[in-house]
Amino acid sequence: MKFKELKLMNRIHTAGAATADAPEQGTEPMAESLVRKASKSSFYTNQLRLKLSDERLYHFRVYPGQDELHTRVQLGPHLFPKKDRNNIENPLYTAFEEVEAGAADSITVNLRENTRITQRYYRFLLEQYFRKEGFCCRRGDFGELDVFVRQRDKPENPKQPLKLFRLRLRIIAPRAGSGWQLAVAFAGAASMLQMPLSALLSHHSKVSKVVYRDRLLGLNTVRKYFRVPAEELYPLLNRPLAGALGLQQYLRGEQAGFSKHCLYVRGFVIRYLIQGAFKEAFPYADTRNKASFVRLPNSAAVKLDPQNRRLEIGSRYQLEHEGLKSGLPKHGPYLRSAEPVIPCLIVFKQGSDSLVNKLRRFMDQDLSGFMKQGFRIAGVAAFRDAADLTETVEKGLRDLARNGQPAGLVWYISPWGKHDADPQKQQLYHVFKALMARKRLPSQVITEASVRRNMTYYACNLGIKLWFKLHGIPWLPAARQEDTLVMGINTFRKPGDHNRWVAGIMCMSEAKRMMRIGAEEQERLDDLLEAVRLGLAGMRNELLHEDIRKIVVHYYKLLNRKEAAAIRKMLTDFRQDCGKEVTLYLAAITDGCRSDRYIWREEAREGKLHYLPQEPLEAVCTGDDEWMLCTHHKRATGKASGEPNLLQVKLEKLSAAESATGGGAEQLMMSREEQTELLAQLLRFTLLNWKSVLPGTKPLTLTLTGYMARHAANLTDPGTARYFGQGVVNL
Repeated sequence: MKFKELKLMNRIHTAGAATADAPEQGTEPMAESLVRKASKSSFYTNQLRLKLSDERLYHFRVYPGQDELHTRVQLGPHLFPKKDRNNIENPLYTAFEEVEAGAADSITVNLRENTRITQRYYRFLLEQYFRKEGFCCRRGDFGELDVFVRQRDKPENPKQPLKLFRLRLRIIAPRAGSGWQLAVAFAGAASMLQMPLSALLSHHSKVSKVVYRDRLLGLNTVRKYFRVPAEELYPLLNRPLAGALGLQQYLRGEQAGFSKHCLYVRGFVIRYLIQGAFKEAFPYADTRNKASFVRLPNSAAVKLDPQNRRLEIGSRYQLEHEGLKSGLPKHGPYLRSAEPVIPCLIVFKQGSDSLVNKLRRFMDQDLSGFMKQGFRIAGVAAFRDAADLTETVEKGLRDLARNGQPAGLVWYISPWGKHDADPQKQQLYHVFKALMARKRLPSQVITEASVRRNMTYYACNLGIKLWFKLHGIPWLPAARQEDTLVMGINTFRKPGDHNRWVAGIMCMSEAKRMMRIGAEEQERLDDLLEAVRLGLAGMRNELLHEDIRKIVVHYYKLLNRKEAAAIRKMLTDFRQDCGKEVTLYLAAITDGCRSDRYIWREEAREGKLHYLPQEPLEAVCTGDDEWMLCTHHKRATGKASGEPNLLQVKLEKLSAAESATGGGAEQLMMSREEQTELLAQLLRFTLLNWKSVLPGTKPLTLTLTGYMARHAANLTDPGTARYFGQGVVNL
């Protein structure tokens, strides 16, 4: 990668800091056992070990408010020790100016103990360093610092925005066995105006909104932060502002793959951070390689057994996931239908009789052959308009029941989609689904536009969804755990409704069919404990009759001490109630593809250094019980990209052992075998998909429960938000 030095005169008011005069920006462009033997290549991660000051106490001047240019750092009461919080009523502001001990309007901070203030202190020093070097910076909301670097030559037309790379820097506090670290990640491309808004608009009165911290805020909000005319700002370009200025063509960001991301990060570190001035302020603790990236030991990587990718369909027939589309029609699903032919009711709008006939032919010729399941049109019901929909459906169901052939599936051919521009017509989808939830009937909504197309194309994915709704998962992993129950929990809050959280809950045994799934209303986001309790209560009979000794909970947040202690006590009560000892494993799962953590191996080819991502079935330990798992390449999900699909996983283990204090919050140690077993299980659940033969990007336990929570939150009748199905899902 070649770099070319360019200079830029620029004034910018972004990220909470503005300059009085335009600085010269000196930026440069950036173009047969559980596991198998892992690769011998060493892994690197985008973090640099720092050797920061060992001085214990610092004395900083503080102010009661922010300065005009918004350069001070806010320190809330929650950042201080509990013994000092009562003395701090309002947030303090500081520029980390050192003063004598005991000086007025000052605070004393132990940087070795108060890591949260220390993170803000070193982020402030990072910002000062890069601004001094002429970079544009932006403070993030979660402790990160964005540094903008020129990626192309300066456009000749000053009205065209500059193309920038956004590098994200984050100070990471010490953990067990490690010191302070600096994480450097590529956060995408950005565009910034070269001229103030007043020069781009003919009338200053048209400057009704500007961009601040990548959001579109009104002028009154901007004046709250800046005591400068809003029309003099040089904002970053976003979609609303680009639309107002007619610059939409400059919004397209850098479509870089994993290797390029690593290249940008390494190039930025070598060119700007391996410098004497930077290392003097932020000395490195590890200088074994040129860029000082943290090198993970070979023992940190494991290779999962390829058997975890095999699935079972039909009469115990096994195949790789790529063969599902052809294997299911030939060998049939894992679960057999209890009813060879399912009676159906078709609901449609008057005047669309031809679409009913086309749907009938599709079910007879395509869908039945793929699903190995027969369908029979028991009745049809036509409604006149939107107001007549619910009454028409109920009348059609009553007529079928009166004739002794109740419907087992309801088709709704909708003239409107759930994303229709008309809010009333859009809500009809949820009205229909709420009615089906009350009736405990599986249903399938398909738009008129979809019926008019070549429906043979939909047979595969539509058949998977119908199998799931009617009978459960149509395939299971070939490698299964007999004594483990898996629970998935996800939450959703409907926009505009701040007092209603809905939790999707799923309980499933790998060795058998799906047992139970549903949704529960919650009052607070942190009500994970209540969701677990409800899930355990719903599964109590299954737990008593099955040989379940372990429960694995998949969730997207970590437990704090209070929550862990409550779950421990809950399991103790459950053990005493049913006479079973149960061990609980918690897996906090996030999308590793969107995280700031990169893991790569370096390989020299033809004199050039290449950056290789993790391979499928490969997991790398990045910390205490923290892993980055590669499940498959994204091309397996139908995308052209060969980038890895990554899951960032944090594992915890709790036991239901009795305690004299009523249950503690201590976390049990996990062996490498236990961790690898849980990672292999996550891989297997990622290959399960409830609406496609392609693998999912996340485990089924999270994708399905997330959809269930969103689905239940939009139901018009609050009473239908709580429902469970024994292997049958009303979606």
